[in-house]
Amino acid sequence: MATGISVLDAPISPDVRFENILYILLSLVMGIAIFLAVQYVMAGDEKQNGLERGIGTRLLILRNCLELISEGRTPGRLLRRQLRKYFMIGTGRIRKTLLGLDYTRRVRDEQSSAVGLIGNMIEFTYSLVETPGQPVPNQQARLRGVVNAIDQVRADYAARRAPEPIPLPAPQPGELRRSPVYRLEYSIAILTQVYSSYLIADRVPEEHPKPKGLIRPGSVTNPATLRFAMRASLAAIFCYLFYWAVDWPGLAVALTTCIVTGLSSAGASRQKQMLRFFGGAIGGVFAFVAQIFILPRVQSVGGFSLTLAGAIFCSAWVFLASPRIAYAGRQMALAYEAVHLTDPYYNVGLTQVRDRVFGVFLGLVAMWLIFDRLWSRPAAPTMTQLFDETLDCIAELPKRGVLKRFLRSRDCERRLMVTSTRSEIWLMLCCSNSDGIGHTT
Repeated sequence: MATGISVLDAPISPDVRFENILYILLSLVMGIAIFLAVQYVMAGDEKQNGLERGIGTRLLILRNCLELISEGRTPGRLLRRQLRKYFMIGTGRIRKTLLGLDYTRRVRDEQSSAVGLIGNMIEFTYSLVETPGQPVPNQQARLRGVVNAIDQVRADYAARRAPEPIPLPAPQPGELRRSPVYRLEYSIAILTQVYSSYLIADRVPEEHPKPKGLIRPGSVTNPATLRFAMRASLAAIFCYLFYWAVDWPGLAVALTTCIVTGLSSAGASRQKQMLRFFGGAIGGVFAFVAQIFILPRVQSVGGFSLTLAGAIFCSAWVFLASPRIAYAGRQMALAYEAVHLTDPYYNVGLTQVRDRVFGVFLGLVAMWLIFDRLWSRPAAPTMTQLFDETLDCIAELPKRGVLKRFLRSRDCERRLMVTSTRSEIWLMLCCSNSDGIGHTT
């Protein structure tokens, strides 16, 4: 939409304007066709393999690290680098892949719980490797038991069969329940119970009628939705009036910034704005270096393609590094392509880079001054409200009889374990005996 507005406002003849609009439509049709072809050929299989590969790779790294520690050796440099990489990446990409798979609710719950437990085990192992501390009682033997359990889970997962549930362990005398070894034992025990459908065997999927139409029911009359749309629209209108008031049409990218960074969460919106700005700035630096030092010495399409491939490689490397910074890699590629792929000839100017960087900056200023201040709500109260609603939903589970089989004995008590790990809140409803097994500090 922002591109179409810039074409309609450009001081060109009607014939050229119509030709540019046709080119925009052609590019949209080609992009949609290529996207649908890729999705049809490999999307389903890639998502399935991506989930299995993500779980299998993390379990293999856990197994190798814990095996070396159980033998009294220190993991090598390469293995520690892999463990640190998955510790930093987290499980966001696997969870996003899981949401795109056509699983039943029961299978999706099992996989989601397993992904969270494996992510916690990665963190416990990383703590055990980087800050070993004092050994706990029978540490090597207990870690060998964890390694054997991981091998059994991997074999059962590959064979599509449910593993044998492992009883919840008890801490050794004199051992703190927050020790990484005990937490690894506890996590692998819960993981086997999750995959054996012990925790949610009686769960019945709820049937919800699918809404009809393209517009979400109630979105037009919802005051919160109308306020959100008005905030984003006012920010975009401010950018539009500003760049025409100063006669700088190249700042039209500010409209796109207001559209794509207007999110419901203030923290997510601010993060995306920063990634867009710095990604565009870094991509502009790439385009500047190529424009000044590389392309003047290139006399063929092959050299131009190699330069483009190098810039795209760097952008893809950032895009695939972590979900937290993936959007910056996309903006790096767009900024480079805005300079060298917009015209079918060698571009000798750097106005595209300048206009893009300043346009993004104008969009950020408009979002900070208008979008973030009109009818906005701080992130902390929003998170607190969502957290309270989540706890209320969990508290309703026993009343609905969902956990009747799980909580079937008098000597079992429900404990809600809430742990904050790298900005992710894991909620696990655990069952423990009366002697306090499973309590965490």
